[in-house]
Parts: sequence; structure tokens; C-alpha cells
Amino acid sequence: MSESVAIPEPPARWGRGRYLFTWALLALAQGLTVQSALVVQAGGGGVAETSVYGVGLVLLQAMKLVPTLGRLRDLGRPPDDALWTFVPVMNIALWTWMTWRTPSEARWNARRAVWIDRLQALPAWGHALRGVPRAPGVLAGSVALLVVGDALSAEALRQLVALDAAGRADLAPIAAGGAGLCGVYLISLLPKRGTIRPAAWLGGWLVVPLGLLYAALSAPITGDAAGTGGMLVFTGLVLALTMAVSAPMWGLATARWIAALDRADGRSVPSGVVWAVIAASVGRSVVVTLGMQVILPGVWFAVSWALAEVAAARNPAVGPFRASAAAVSTRRGPVLKILLVWGLLSMAASVVTLPLVGPAVWQASMLGTTVLPFWAGLTQSLVTAPVGLLCVAAMRAVADDAGLGDGATDAPVAEAVTS
Repeated sequence: MSESVAIPEPPARWGRGRYLFTWALLALAQGLTVQSALVVQAGGGGVAETSVYGVGLVLLQAMKLVPTLGRLRDLGRPPDDALWTFVPVMNIALWTWMTWRTPSEARWNARRAVWIDRLQALPAWGHALRGVPRAPGVLAGSVALLVVGDALSAEALRQLVALDAAGRADLAPIAAGGAGLCGVYLISLLPKRGTIRPAAWLGGWLVVPLGLLYAALSAPITGDAAGTGGMLVFTGLVLALTMAVSAPMWGLATARWIAALDRADGRSVPSGVVWAVIAASVGRSVVVTLGMQVILPGVWFAVSWALAEVAAARNPAVGPFRASAAAVSTRRGPVLKILLVWGLLSMAASVVTLPLVGPAVWQASMLGTTVLPFWAGLTQSLVTAPVGLLCVAAMRAVADDAGLGDGATDAPVAEAVTS
């Protein structure tokens, strides 16, 4: 748990009127920027010219942080809530909060007391950055593992997409056989649930990606391969490889990274950590990836199970998803904002591939409708993998704050670990 912090007196108030006036000016400037960009584009302006307006638009959006932070202090809300400024849909909700009536001093203190003793998203990222010098070699090795995993997944995707109908027909029975074996194994585990170690479920989780792979390979593609049928097959292949290749490599890399940070803190690392973390990573990937196809369930599980790898690393004999959900139940806001920062940083880092492939291919890769060329994909992995591992370290800091691991102090966490 973080140390208790004395609640100060309310700061000088920004005020609703000042906030709304500043926000309206910035919104007007953004509107004029968009209009100017459209005029330049209609006049035949190139990517370089229109991108200048894009950068200006982002800077104007960032400038909204100043009035937002001031108004959040007025309301007694966490300053991390200003991160929602960068999410277009959430701007509506954020703007609604900002127009609430400024609370009284007693109400302000009560609101602040709800979150002030709990680690928030940006301080958690600060903890993550401070952990880098404590295990730089392990961090570099973990980055290499993630880069290799991304490269293997991308190359497998290229090879599978290039298969003709005969090649898909030859490979589909192999995927079906693997899915069948994993399904039989999963059924055999069901009577033993609650008595076996969580790592034993790894083979059962693989039934989903292998089943998706079989479905994608056996699906007929009618008409243009780039049409709807082709895109459905492509999406199925992407999902299958994400679960079956990227997720295990992610689990291996994070297991080494979490264990190194725990050792640096003087924690004992139990045996069986690697397989437990890999199983947790694959299981979380399966559920979250499938849930993201309808968005809300995926977001829910992504947040609730965000600490699964840390839970598996701390106690491989305990169900990581239950322990993670219990820890997150009182810290859902900070965890969601940590994931938001991860997404924003990863997107910003991936811009390095824009000059290599051009805006059309880059945008398609961000939407998951194409695979980057080898060197562009390698470059993107090299800049995004460290961001992902820093996110893991930030989640680890939240887990420590929640008491997840040795000497759990939060009641929901302690109950989940002992049940």
C-alpha cells in the first residue's frame, strides 16, 4: 500500500467559466486547423504538408491538459483523469465532469480522500521508469524475446496468407487435429479444476487459436481475396497467431522481467514462474482478444485481468485471474489509465515506421488489416516492445500497492489468494 498522504486545503480555483472559455478557444483553433488541412488536401497538398496540420492538431489537444488539470484540482478528482483528453469519445464525458459545480471544501476533501492513498497511473509509470536501471540486461533480453515473437508471428502470417487453396487444404487438417487434441486435454482438466496448478491449463487454452486457425484455413474465399471473405480469413489468422505465438512469447518475456524486478526488491521468486506466467498470458490473450471483437467485454477483461501475469509470478499455485480481478476491483481507474498510456505511447512510437511504408500501409497496419514488411515490422517491434514491458512494470507497482503477493493487505486480494 502507498503511504498515507495528508489532505491539503483546496487550491486556488480555476472555475467553470475560465475552463469553458479556454477549452472553447482551443476547440475553435482545432476546428480551423482541420478546415485548413482539408483545403490543402483538396488543393493537391502532399503528405508532408497535411501532416503539419496533424501535428498542430495534436499539440492543440495537448494544450487542453492545462485547463483540464486546473479544473480537476477544483473538483478533487485525480489529475490522471486529464489523460482522457486524448480519447475522442471520452472527451464528452470529461467535458461533462468539468462543468459540474465546484464542490465545497468538505466535499472536496471527501472526494480526494477516495483516491489519494492509492497509487495512480502516472506515478505507477514513474515507478516503472525507475526500475529500468535495476535490471537493464533482463529488460534488453525481454525486448529481444518480444521482437522475435512479433517477427515469427508476422512471418507465419505472410506465409499463411500466401497459401493457395491446395496449401490451405493440406494445412487445415493439421490445425484441426491440434485443436482436437487440445480440446480433449481441456475436457480432461475440467473435473480437476481447483486442484491443479494454473499452468496446467496452457494446453487447454490453445484449443481456441488452433480452432480459429482451422476455421480460417478451411473457409472458402469467393471473389477478390481482398474483399470481405478475404478480410475475414485474414482477421482469423491474425487472432490465431496473436494467441498461439505472440502471447506465449509475451508471457516468457514478462516472466523474466517481473522476476528480475522482484529479485531487485529482495523478493523470493518461486519455482514454476515461467510456465505459470505463460499460461496466464495465453489465457488472458484468448479471452481479451475474443472479447475485443465486441469491444466492451474485451475492455472489461483487459482491465480486470491486467495483473494476471504479476499474480502468476508471485504465486504460481493460485489462480491468477481471480487474484488479478480482486486487486483491480479497488483500482480499476488507475489500471485503465495505465493501459491508455500504453496505447498512446505505442501508437506514438509506431510512427517511426511511417516513413518506411507510407501513410496508407501504416494506417492499415494500425487497423490490423495488413502486415508490415519485415524491416518495418522489426523497427516497430523494437520501439514498442520496451513500452509494453514498462507497462508491465507499472502494473507490478499497482499490484504492490494492492498487496498482491507476499503479505497481501487489501481484503479482496487476501480473500482471493486464500480461497
